[in-house]
Amino acid sequence: MSDQQTKQRTQAETLAALKASVRRTVPNALSIDVGSTDQHTGYGFWLSEVHTDGGGLLSVTDPKLLDQLTDDAFAYLADLDWDGVVGEDAQGYATIPLLREVPAGTRVIYAAQSGVFQYDGPSDHGAFEQIAITFGGGSVYGLHCDVGRVAPEGIPIPVKDDRVAIAKRERGQYPTWHGPWELSVDGHGRGFHRTKRDAAAEGLRVAAIADWHAGLTEQPKSV
Repeated sequence: MSDQQTKQRTQAETLAALKASVRRTVPNALSIDVGSTDQHTGYGFWLSEVHTDGGGLLSVTDPKLLDQLTDDAFAYLADLDWDGVVGEDAQGYATIPLLREVPAGTRVIYAAQSGVFQYDGPSDHGAFEQIAITFGGGSVYGLHCDVGRVAPEGIPIPVKDDRVAIAKRERGQYPTWHGPWELSVDGHGRGFHRTKRDAAAEGLRVAAIADWHAGLTEQPKSV
């Protein structure tokens, strides 16, 4: 691999890490806007906006959080080359999607439940997710949800991840119809589970799906 190829791969990994960071901070983020710096250096970008589901803009819903993300993103964007991995236009601006495409009909893993499903596209009911029997599809259930909640079957799922934290709560500190094991992934609460094993399994799926969408893991060969 040439020095230029190595540099481009490193910059692609940096951009992927930024995507993952934004999604962890704003789980419903769909894309980010970036612009090139006004210096004549040939490199450097800044984050200007985060687009969320439903057509939302972080500059409107939470401008303080956008300011924080802009500061945090500087470490990732400051050294990225122009005419490189960002794909900016002639004016130096780019809208970067944070999620990979998952075509309808793809067999997927799902953040909220174990097993393999057939992804049938976004839900028809907004944030409500739908699981239904797909007639003629054997034992695989059809799933409608946000594409960020799924990834193709076969992506690597870690056996351990520092982002996954599980804590046992005392009676009265959790909904009785759930369980005492509280899951969080990278500081974001994911609810309660009846067993520690179930909590860990969901947390590791969530981490694996996030990494795949950010481009930190390869596309399964079967996709």
